[in-house]
Order: sequence, then C-alpha cells, then structure tokens
Amino acid sequence: MEDSKTELSVLVDRSVGGSSLADGQMELMLHRRLLFDDSKGVAEALNETVCVDNECQGLTIKGNFYLRIDPLGEGAKWRRSF
Repeated sequence: MEDSKTELSVLVDRSVGGSSLADGQMELMLHRRLLFDDSKGVAEALNETVCVDNECQGLTIKGNFYLRIDPLGEGAKWRRSF
C-alpha cells in the first residue's frame, strides 16, 4: 500500500488471506472460524477444535505480522532482507 511519499509493507510468517476492499484499507485474515456452513463451496462449517479430556475449544492460531512504513521505493530493501 502506498501514497505519493510512503509505502506500507506487511510480512507474515505463514499464509494468510488478504484484500483491499477500498482505497487506504487492508484486511488480513490469519484464521477463519465459522460455526455454520457459509454456502461458499466447502459444504461444511469451518470449526477446527482442539479437544483435551472431552473438552473442546476453538483452535488457537498465533502468527507474526511485521509492519513497516518506508519512504516510497525503499521498502523492497527491507522485504528482501527478511
């Protein structure tokens, strides 16, 4: 994401979904959990759980997001250094 003077870089340590539905906005999705089928193609709920002693909880995902704002044209150096 950039404007006339600066650029925003985002690096992550695993695959994520992302979109920009409007100028100046960014959405990143690390893990999606749905209790009911969303009718988007998989025909099942996306409800991954972890069960211990017959007690189940939603799967916990931890990830690292690295954000950086640089002068326009300078962010590529940082991204390549990772």
